[in-house]
Amino acid sequence: MTQQNTLSSKALRVILQEHYLWLISGGKDGKRADLSGHVLSGMNLVAANLEKAVLEGTVLEAADMRRANLREANLQGAGLQRANLRGADLRDANLRGAYLRDTNLQGAYLRDTNLQGAYLREANFQGAYLRDTNLKSAYLREANLQGAHLWRTDLRGADIQTVRFQSALMDNVIGVPFRDTPENIKRIIDGFDQQIKALQERVRDAESVFSVTGASEAERQEEIRELQDKISLLNEAKKQREEGLALKQEEAAELQRQMKRLEQRTRRAQKALLESLHNVESRMKSGSRFAFFSGLAGTGVLAADVAIILSPLWSAWSQGMTADAVMYLMFNRLGPWSVVFYVIPAVVLVLVSAVLFYQQRKLLAEVRYYAVVKHQIEVFAGLLEAAQHTAAGWDDPHRASEYVHETFTRIRDNLLHDLGESFPVPDVSVLDDKPEGGSPEETENKESADWV
Repeated sequence: MTQQNTLSSKALRVILQEHYLWLISGGKDGKRADLSGHVLSGMNLVAANLEKAVLEGTVLEAADMRRANLREANLQGAGLQRANLRGADLRDANLRGAYLRDTNLQGAYLRDTNLQGAYLREANFQGAYLRDTNLKSAYLREANLQGAHLWRTDLRGADIQTVRFQSALMDNVIGVPFRDTPENIKRIIDGFDQQIKALQERVRDAESVFSVTGASEAERQEEIRELQDKISLLNEAKKQREEGLALKQEEAAELQRQMKRLEQRTRRAQKALLESLHNVESRMKSGSRFAFFSGLAGTGVLAADVAIILSPLWSAWSQGMTADAVMYLMFNRLGPWSVVFYVIPAVVLVLVSAVLFYQQRKLLAEVRYYAVVKHQIEVFAGLLEAAQHTAAGWDDPHRASEYVHETFTRIRDNLLHDLGESFPVPDVSVLDDKPEGGSPEETENKESADWV
């Protein structure tokens, strides 16, 4: 790179004239512009023809380069801070590592332009055309890409934090997540229509000027051909996108149908869990009831046993007899009959009351156990509902269905592990697609009524 030099407007004009001769003669006359390392800050380069010029490391700070032709120009490492490149043609230009902070690139044509590693903070790309543009590792924070057309633009490794992409047409952009939804595709097609309309107006203007003045026929014809080529490309891209839109709309409709079926299957699973919850609650109620009656019966039997044991003593006391006299009367005078009518009933009643109290204790333990199971089922029902909401946010219905099915299977396995095979837990068949008891519409209506 040459040492930086400040160039006067007159010297620059001479260089541009020589460069123009070099271009139109195919390199036979004139001289290719080599402005590497020169300082051209604030220069007026409006509509300047710098096609294939060498501007490596050139300082063009705040230069006015509106509508300039910089096609295939080498601007590697150039300083273009606050430069005005509105409407400039930068096709195939090399701006690798260039400094373009706060640069105006509104409506610029940047097809196949190399901006790898360029510093583009606060740069204005509003309405710019960036087809196949290389923006890898570029610094784009706070850049304005509103309304820009990014077609196959490579943004891998680029810093795109706080970039404004509103209303940008992003088609097959590399390195930026893009939801290829029908809404986004429609927006792209609308953008194509706007660009085609604008280009058609430019073609009409060019033809009108040519027909009136007849001047610069070759340049006018070349401009018209370029505009028509752009229109053809945009029409082709629009056609492809319209075909893609039809497919996406069909996919979206199928997705809605599958998600609706998934919702119905999840409702059946929730209903099955509620039935399990009802079974648990029924067992808790019956267990509590039987435990109460077992305890009551045990208490009654025990009271009767105590009454039998104490009845001879009460009788003797009421008649003024001593306890020794009562015992003598029962076991010596009555003999075996005392065993039959006194000892055996007392022992039997003690055993019966013990069995009843044991049964009560067992039933109460079962009730406590089912209370824990009830809590588990309530938690599992919440997990299933959460799984449904999570799956609803996925675009892949097959994956969503598998996720809900797996969640329900785990819930069922946990219930089987805790309750055993004897307890009626929901079967995974509730998640099958096949409706039970009629057509899908009837099943859906029945389920809707059940859940009102």
